[in-house]
Amino acid sequence: MSNRIIIFGTGKAGLNALQHFRHEAATIVAFCDNNPQKHGTRIDNVPVIAPRQLKESTYDRLVIASMFLNEIRTQLVNEIGIPPDRIEALPSYICLIGSSPDRDVEEQTLFQVVEIFDREKITYFLDSSALLSIVRSGDFLPWPHGGVDFSVCVPVHTGEEVLAVIQRHFPANRVSVQRIGFDFIAWKKGDIRGIKVVDQDNKSLFTASIRYHHANHVYWVFEPYVVRVPAEHILRLERMDFRGRMVNVPSRREEYLALVYGDDWRTPKKNWHWSDSKHIFKEVSHVEAQG
Repeated sequence: MSNRIIIFGTGKAGLNALQHFRHEAATIVAFCDNNPQKHGTRIDNVPVIAPRQLKESTYDRLVIASMFLNEIRTQLVNEIGIPPDRIEALPSYICLIGSSPDRDVEEQTLFQVVEIFDREKITYFLDSSALLSIVRSGDFLPWPHGGVDFSVCVPVHTGEEVLAVIQRHFPANRVSVQRIGFDFIAWKKGDIRGIKVVDQDNKSLFTASIRYHHANHVYWVFEPYVVRVPAEHILRLERMDFRGRMVNVPSRREEYLALVYGDDWRTPKKNWHWSDSKHIFKEVSHVEAQG
C-alpha cells in the first residue's frame, strides 16, 4: 500500500512528524506551509511547497502538523479544493515530542482571564483540555497547541461583547476572530465562532469559544460540521476550587465530559483528537442548518 505523505507545517510539530513517518518507512513527498519565505526551500532534503501546489502534487495523505488545525483544514477544503477525507491531523502525542510547555504561564493566564471575566460579569466556563484535566486530575494540562480553553454561551452574552472585553484587556496581544460562514437556527452568518489570543511570539494564550443556545440544545461549529449537545449539560454552572481560586465549570461536568470524550474520559489517551468526538455529537448538515 502506498504511503506518500505531505506534511502541512514546518514548525516543531512538522519536524516531529517527519521523523515519525520516516520511522514508519513512509515517503515524505513535501512539506507545505503558508509562509512564502519557505517556499522553494528544503528541510532535511524535503522540499517546501505552497498550498496552491497541492492540487498538482501526488500523495496519499495530507497531515496537518500545526496549532492552527481548524483554520488550515478550512483553507484546504474551501480555498484549495482538497477533499476532506484526504486531510488528517497529526496525533497529539507526536506534537508533544521534545516539547515542554510553560504550565506556570498557562495557569497564570487562566487565572488572569477568570479574574477579568468575573470583573466584567462575563459568564464563562472552562472547557476542553482545561476542564478535562482539572476535573480528571486536579491539575492543568494544556493541549499541544497551548493556551487555555474557555467557552461563553449566547444569548447570555454576544460574541461581540466578549470580543470587546478581550480587546480592551489584552491590547498588546494579537486577537484573531473566527466567524461563521452560514446561517443556522442558533446564529446568523458572520456571528463569532471563536476568539484566539496569542502573545508576541505567536504562542497561544487562550481561546474563547462561542456556544449558541437554542431551545433544548447548545450548538457550535466544528468544521465541517455543526455539532450540538443537550443544553442541560453545560448551561447550569457552579464554582469549583482550583489551586485556591474559584473557576466556573458545568454543574453536570462529568456527563458533559463523557459525552465529549467517551465513557472512559478519566483515562488519558495520548493520541486523542477533537475529530474523535464526531461520532459522539449529533451532527447537523449545512442543508439541515439552512432549512
